[in-house]
Amino acid sequence: MTKEKKQRSLLGTQYFVMMIFWLILTAVIITFLILFLNERQNVNEKYGVTQKLADIANGTTTGQDAQAVYQMLMNIKYPLIDFSLLSFTFFAASTTQISDWGAAWAQRETSINLAYSYLFITAVIAIIGLCYYIVINIKIFRYRSFQWRYGLATNYPNDLPIFNTKIYLTFITNLTIIFSFFNFLTTIIALAYGAFLVLVSYFFWYILKNRTEVLVPHKWWKASNFAFFTTVLVIQNGYTLIKSIFSAKFGVDLDLILQIIIPIGTITVIIAVFIKNLLSTKVSAVRNAIKTIGGKVATFRIFYYTQQEKSLEDFAFVSQLPPLIKKPLSTKAINTKQALELMDTLEDGAKFIEQHFKKPKETNYMLYHLFNEIVDVAEIDEIKSNILKVEAKKNKGTINK
Repeated sequence: MTKEKKQRSLLGTQYFVMMIFWLILTAVIITFLILFLNERQNVNEKYGVTQKLADIANGTTTGQDAQAVYQMLMNIKYPLIDFSLLSFTFFAASTTQISDWGAAWAQRETSINLAYSYLFITAVIAIIGLCYYIVINIKIFRYRSFQWRYGLATNYPNDLPIFNTKIYLTFITNLTIIFSFFNFLTTIIALAYGAFLVLVSYFFWYILKNRTEVLVPHKWWKASNFAFFTTVLVIQNGYTLIKSIFSAKFGVDLDLILQIIIPIGTITVIIAVFIKNLLSTKVSAVRNAIKTIGGKVATFRIFYYTQQEKSLEDFAFVSQLPPLIKKPLSTKAINTKQALELMDTLEDGAKFIEQHFKKPKETNYMLYHLFNEIVDVAEIDEIKSNILKVEAKKNKGTINK
């Protein structure tokens, strides 16, 4: 196997490898969800929490006795849950500063419920993401089978079979990471997951010499949403830390104060900001560009047919040229004559796509791919060759029938 084909083979396993990693992440989150439930149940049974609270609720335990019970409950440790909350038990709380132990316990119980709820939601979204990974791998397998059946060349990747599913997968996986930041434990898990992806990607890049971005972009700190993820991580975990300190040292519930200032709550604000951010990411921009590709093609043709060589003197037109032409032209790797020849090739490719793809969505995607992603004439030739092979075999099958 040549180095080039080896790289393509590795790239073809991208989503399968990522599905395995996501499966591990999902399994870890579900495991901790179960551990949360077991810990709470075991600790409550050990100290008779349920019965003590029932005695206070039905009036059997009242007054100072009730306060003493609440104080005892506040001293109970839930190691995993408290760690996930950065709970007051990690900050040596001063018991003399708490005047209402009942209110303090209610606040702690609410925090425990929130910790479980966030972990549960994260697990559910992660499972949905895993389902999307499975769907994408099935689509890729079917597409690979289709390519093998028709003897198609596969020297260049093409996302057409999975494009729409990939958009939903991107949203779900990003949403899972966002919800992970609402729990200190899952924040660590999410960071470990991200670090592992980077290390494996660098293994492909440096050890296996695969110069394709298999799992994450090579310059991962420049990846889409990285800055946003970092901001949410710092704000949410910083807020959790400050909230725990205020609760432990001063008995102040910052959640209550924040809900007075922002009635809709922090989670709604952050998710709303996240969705707005996601809509402006590269994926959404690509989707919009696909819908409007007809206008870009029409503009190219106006200059192509009316201006020819003079069109390359128009800065606005040159700045919007497809990378097939713009890239070598900007580095002076080609001259004006060669640029015109590439324009001929591009127009010929656009006509071919419009003639041979019947579904508007597929046509738009392929035109977008042609005008925004292709940087090698050989890829255009491969697309034409593959389409003609499929049509020839289909026509042959129709004639034989």
